[in-house]
Amino acid sequence: MPAIKAKSGRVRREQVLAMRKGTRKLLHGPWFAPKLVPTEMQKPKPTVSGQKQLGRLQISRANRGVQLFNAEIIRVGHVPRQKRKQRQKIPTVQIPVSTTTFNDWYQGRRSREKQGYLRGKEAAAAARKKRASTRLDRQAHANFPFNIGINSILEVGKDARGQPTHIVITKRSAHVPEAPDYWDLPAGLIRAGQKPMDVINGRTAAEIGVDKSKIKLIGKGLKPARREQWFTLHRMDKATNYNAFVVQRANISAEEAERKIRANIDAARAKKDPWAATDFVLVPRNPEAIREFIRTHDKTWLPEALRLYAMELRKNKK
Repeated sequence: MPAIKAKSGRVRREQVLAMRKGTRKLLHGPWFAPKLVPTEMQKPKPTVSGQKQLGRLQISRANRGVQLFNAEIIRVGHVPRQKRKQRQKIPTVQIPVSTTTFNDWYQGRRSREKQGYLRGKEAAAAARKKRASTRLDRQAHANFPFNIGINSILEVGKDARGQPTHIVITKRSAHVPEAPDYWDLPAGLIRAGQKPMDVINGRTAAEIGVDKSKIKLIGKGLKPARREQWFTLHRMDKATNYNAFVVQRANISAEEAERKIRANIDAARAKKDPWAATDFVLVPRNPEAIREFIRTHDKTWLPEALRLYAMELRKNKK
C-alpha cells in the first residue's frame, strides 16, 4: 500500500499513528480463501480495570434505555500477517477460532492489563526485536479474547456497461459499544455457531431491503466468485478485534437502493431501534470519490480497507 499521509482531524491522526505502531494493520489481502479452524484456547483471565469498564458501559446504556446482551461470539486466535510476495493463486488463510462471550471480550479490549502487552510489543518492535514482539502478541491473544466481525463493501447500481455505480456506507448508532457515530460499511459481529457469510448476507439484505438471492459475492478481478473469497482481513489490537471484508454486489439500482435504505432507517427510528444505522451515503464507485469520502469524513471506521478497494478499482479499470 502507498504511504499513509496524516489527515486533519483527531480521529484520522490516531488511526495513522496506530498504523505506524503496528497496532492497527491489514493482515491479508487482497483476496484469500478463509478456513476457520476450531482451536482450544485458554479461558481469558478477568481484569479489574476491564470489569470496571464493562460496568460503566452497562450503566451508561441502561441510562439510555438500551439493553446489552452477553451473547456467545466467535473468538479468534493469533493470525500472522501475510508475507509480501506475488501469488498466482488465492491463498488459503487458517483462522483459529473458539467461543467466548461478549462480556469477556469487552473486559479485555482496553484494560490496563492488555495495554501492558501492547506497550511491550510496541517497544520490542521499535527495537527491532521481532521474536519478543511476536511472543507478546501471542500472549495477548491467549489472555484476552479477540472477536471477529464481517464487513461488506456493497456495490449497487448498474451503468450502461452493466457495471455497478456506487458503494454503500452507513453511519453507526450512538449506542453501539464500539465506534459509535462512525461511518462504516454494512457489518455484523459473528456469534458462535454462525457462518460468516450467512451473517453478512443477512445484514446487507436487511440494510438495503432486498432478498438475499439478489446479492452476489465478488472475488478477484472484481468478478462474481465461484467459491468463498474474502477481500481482506484487518486487526485492531486496541479494540481486540479482527475485521473480515468481503465485496458484494446487489442487483438493485442506485435509486432503488437509496429509497429502500432511507425507508429502513425511518422505520428503525419509528421503532426506536437503538442498534440500527442512523444515516447512509452512496459513494460513486471510483477511486477518486472513495478517497474524497475518506478525506472529508474524519470518523470513518477502517478506512484502510476502503483505500485497498480503491486500489483494486484502479487496477481493474478497463
